Amino acid sequence: MLFAGVVTVLEIGFLYWNSLRGVAQVSRLAGLPYPSASPTPPAVQLTIHGVDWPTTLRAYAQLTGQPQQAVLAALSQATLLSGPLRGARQRFLDDVFATCQTPLPHRQLNDLQRRLNTGQDWPS
Repeated sequence: MLFAGVVTVLEIGFLYWNSLRGVAQVSRLAGLPYPSASPTPPAVQLTIHGVDWPTTLRAYAQLTGQPQQAVLAALSQATLLSGPLRGARQRFLDDVFATCQTPLPHRQLNDLQRRLNTGQDWPS
């Protein structure tokens, strides 16, 4: 149980750091001042794949209904905020959605990315 808590804390830390990178990127694209155009990386190497990723994936696979949709939406948004949906980001979402036996909504993710790049609001 303690290990799951540590994994969760590291995931939250990664998502927070990644979201801050996204905010910096969006601010830069919008031409708004931001204290640091390139945020400093965390003192600890936080990667979602670096802390018992198979166990985390199994936990995601156990989710159903609204909790699963909330996790998939949060991970999708954090991934889109960190940059274009290709390469490692694409493989990450492919992996998570496949584990949850949910088709990856390519069209919706591309639309969200386009909205983000043009400075539009996230849909509710």
